[in-house]
Amino acid sequence: MALKAGTFSNYASSMAQAMEDAMQSVYQERHGTPMPSAGVEDRRMLFVAIAQGVIRHLADNPGAFHTKVNCEQSSENITSSNGSISVTQDETRVKSEGDGTGSSIDTSDLY
Repeated sequence: MALKAGTFSNYASSMAQAMEDAMQSVYQERHGTPMPSAGVEDRRMLFVAIAQGVIRHLADNPGAFHTKVNCEQSSENITSSNGSISVTQDETRVKSEGDGTGSSIDTSDLY
């Protein structure tokens, strides 16, 4: 599933809607009453703008994502590939560790 910032016309299941839902929950918890209906359009504009800015920033900075994977398996066969993966074998236990950096984020369905 691609990240979806949201727009006024495409708001359902978006990051902006998730922000609004969270705001309603936090407001209810903090004040003990539902969030007032006054200002809904202005709040949505704020959530849409923030979500679009967050997604745009993530898309513009894919190298900021760093993934580290550790795995352990028992096998006598070791398969390795190019990259920053190191593999060691102790009898029949294989331990591998690797690091990777994201190179791109699909922005075709953001808005």
